[in-house]
Amino acid sequence: MLDDRYYETDGDRAVGIRDPGQIALLPPVGAPPSIRAFNQYHDGHGQVQYTYQYLNSSGIYGPNASIDVSSFGTSFDIDVRICGVIRDAGELIEPEEAVGFTLGYSILIVIVSLELALEEEQHNLPTGPSQDIATSIGPFLTTPESLTEFMVGSNPTAFNWKYDVKVNDQEIMHGLDESNKPFAELLSYASRIRRLQSADVIAWPKLEKAPMEDSQLGRPLTSGDRIEVSVDGLGKLVANLE
Repeated sequence: MLDDRYYETDGDRAVGIRDPGQIALLPPVGAPPSIRAFNQYHDGHGQVQYTYQYLNSSGIYGPNASIDVSSFGTSFDIDVRICGVIRDAGELIEPEEAVGFTLGYSILIVIVSLELALEEEQHNLPTGPSQDIATSIGPFLTTPESLTEFMVGSNPTAFNWKYDVKVNDQEIMHGLDESNKPFAELLSYASRIRRLQSADVIAWPKLEKAPMEDSQLGRPLTSGDRIEVSVDGLGKLVANLE
């Protein structure tokens, strides 16, 4: 993609130029074997620890997709994450080996039903149906070597991510994620629990974002809203609620 247009090639040369409205992009990974979404917490000794949950790997949407949320309530929010896609299968992977197992990075948006989330909270249930609606990934995979300007120090799997979230063209959140947790450590940890498969998706903890009703939007997301998440180095991912 260049200058907001897409260049079609035959592998060696450009054979056409397409405006965004002329094409529909598929998700960069269509049906991953699994999606592991990491979360962080503080243990009893003041240390930050990491664990992960699974997301629905069969409910993947690509860039600018229309997502039917009518069966899941009327109030929604989003979790925004950065994710990496695994190149090759492997287990017991050491952090220093992780670069060779990383195909690329992308943006991930999880649509969250607030009604179902409230029900889970009231009954002390684990997160489940509230995040089983849809997961958007895109707009494409950015290879690790294309992200050197966003690296933290000399670690090729640690980045600072500058991001911006808009709803219906209104900016509701922007920030700089400086958690600096190397992707290599997340990948290595996951591979010690269960063997990783090619095209598995591993996501960092969600980017810091206030609930929608506390943002400039002043309300939860509803059907008809257009969500845009932009991350420097990774592009812009759009999801349309219907």
